[in-house]
Amino acid sequence: MAAAKLKRKQTRDSFRALSNKWLEDAGTLLEAGRYDAAYYVAGYAVECALKACIAATANRFDFPDKDTVNQSYTHGLEQLLGVAGLLESLRIAWNDDEALARYWPLVNQWDEESRYDAGMSAQEARDFYQAITDPDHGILQWIRHHW
Repeated sequence: MAAAKLKRKQTRDSFRALSNKWLEDAGTLLEAGRYDAAYYVAGYAVECALKACIAATANRFDFPDKDTVNQSYTHGLEQLLGVAGLLESLRIAWNDDEALARYWPLVNQWDEESRYDAGMSAQEARDFYQAITDPDHGILQWIRHHW
């Protein structure tokens, strides 16, 4: 008989750590020429970063709002951005940062169904990774200012 899987409580810090782990794994996969997997895993780095932002909005002793909780259980990056209260902030940031404005639509195309996609080109995977990791304009760099 298989042991029951223990569910760990997710915290802002655990989501930060997961984001960093997925990003490191994505870089390793990209270097190894595993472009489909790199793309897929890099998207989870963004998802976890946004969930860290959502966790940061929770007050320790407050009972969570049901709608916020339900809307947080998604892989949709734009929905997570909205739940975190950052959608308008990102749109404002676009006015000052053209690269960030170009990067978000590329990153926002990601979804968890990409695990079934094959044939990601090296350029597509590198462009996606760059959109996330650009040290001055990347999506993760921007999200980290809010987590």
